[in-house]
Amino acid sequence: MKVRQIIDQRCEASFEWQGEPVNLVFRPFTSAALEAAGLGTDKAVTGGVADFLARSLMDWDVEGDNGKPYPLDFDSLNALPVAFNVAAINAVVSGMTVPPTPGPASGGTS
Repeated sequence: MKVRQIIDQRCEASFEWQGEPVNLVFRPFTSAALEAAGLGTDKAVTGGVADFLARSLMDWDVEGDNGKPYPLDFDSLNALPVAFNVAAINAVVSGMTVPPTPGPASGGTS
């Protein structure tokens, strides 16, 4: 999946105001956008999801516009929609119930 497909998504919602329906189309929320708007200036709150992923993920198949893997650092993950990052965290948490696969053999000596 290309990161542009994730970022360029649109969200829809509706609510009722004074008995009339109001329909909205909006950009997905990102922690970075919330911080820029002054709606979340505490990294522990707004960036916690991206921070968790940056510390947890080792690899994935999301590609940047250049066709290379999208970076797994805090700033890059923080620029993605919160809903996408939460879905990734849910997958990580679900994956924790599966026994890990062995990593590469260590080159250490005893």
